[in-house]
Amino acid sequence: MKHLALLLLLIGCISCNEESAEDIVLKSMEYHGGIAAWEAVDELSYLKTTKLYKADGSLESETSIVYHHPLYRDLPASMRWLDDSQLKAFKLDSAGVIKANFELTAKDSTRYRESLRTAPYTLCQPFKLMADADLLVRFDDEVLEDDQAVYVIGLGYTESDGSEGTKWKYYFNKENYRLEAALVLHNGSYSYIRNDIYENKTGLSLNAKRTSYRTDSLRNVQYVRGEFIYEYLEEQ
Repeated sequence: MKHLALLLLLIGCISCNEESAEDIVLKSMEYHGGIAAWEAVDELSYLKTTKLYKADGSLESETSIVYHHPLYRDLPASMRWLDDSQLKAFKLDSAGVIKANFELTAKDSTRYRESLRTAPYTLCQPFKLMADADLLVRFDDEVLEDDQAVYVIGLGYTESDGSEGTKWKYYFNKENYRLEAALVLHNGSYSYIRNDIYENKTGLSLNAKRTSYRTDSLRNVQYVRGEFIYEYLEEQ
């Protein structure tokens, strides 16, 4: 019986080691609520507070913006915020038509459109990863700074002109497949983002608080770059 138990243990370890990148992401989706819960929610509304810091630790900026966007359907997305006591609103309908209650420059139009495009991608992980399942790559397992053992899944994008785009690494808890953190290389700089707190209101276990650090490629922290706090709203 001892030999049988050892054999089963070894088989289990081998099976675990052979888990594909897609397997790990799917198990993480189950931890974070499951596919049925994901498909049951069409839209999200939330207040996102962003605090950005300089290298010396001083506050660079603070913003609070209410986002409303679809998760995977062809629905309008919008954002609104206070600017010197003026309530500004920017809306992008399902056809890509922009509506705003203030005068838009071309630069602002591009910036707000990009913000609405990227907001659900960064917030709704690991669910959004399966849209690029064919790009997922498994790297060697690692241990995070709090001694948490993690699976590491990579994802790299290519720009429309064929040049190398943003590269991501995602870190999944080896015990329960919770998404613990991500490392992103964008425009030559590395950011390491820890998922500090998850919410329990939406049924999807989304981020409630994240902290971003400027690091090198090995996740050696240089300074805290930002804090992101999410308050989920009932409105649709």
